[in-house]
Amino acid sequence: MTFAVSSMTSSLQRVALRRPAPALLNADPSLWHYGPTFDRDKVESNHHAFANILEKSGVELLWMDGNDQGIAD
Repeated sequence: MTFAVSSMTSSLQRVALRRPAPALLNADPSLWHYGPTFDRDKVESNHHAFANILEKSGVELLWMDGNDQGIAD
């Protein structure tokens, strides 16, 4: 399967997502430059809501699994 962007204006059809992993859930906001509005307690619920919006819009979600390798983003 190939991932690429063929248009910046076409409807989103498919997107790869990764569930929030330990690197993000335990991230130091200042190290990652997240700013004052970053709220680690809302990360999972916000991610779930975002995925639901995508699904309801007809976007195919491809879930990526695996080690986050310490990368919070």
